[in-house]
Amino acid sequence: MKNISTPITLSSKPGIGSLTFEDSNIKIDWNPTLADFNFRLKNKTSSTIKLIWDGVVYVDTANITHR
Repeated sequence: MKNISTPITLSSKPGIGSLTFEDSNIKIDWNPTLADFNFRLKNKTSSTIKLIWDGVVYVDTANITHR
């Protein structure tokens, strides 16, 4: 598993997540609220993507991880 440090950009598209990450393999749009956040993940490849949810963490703006 590799860690990637890539900037996340603000989106100006109305009705779509306010944060966006995109590279040649995936696109993610986030819609954060005070209570939670929703996201849409788009696989831009012809291969299957497997998300290992037990290994997923959220890193907040203070660099603290949450599960």
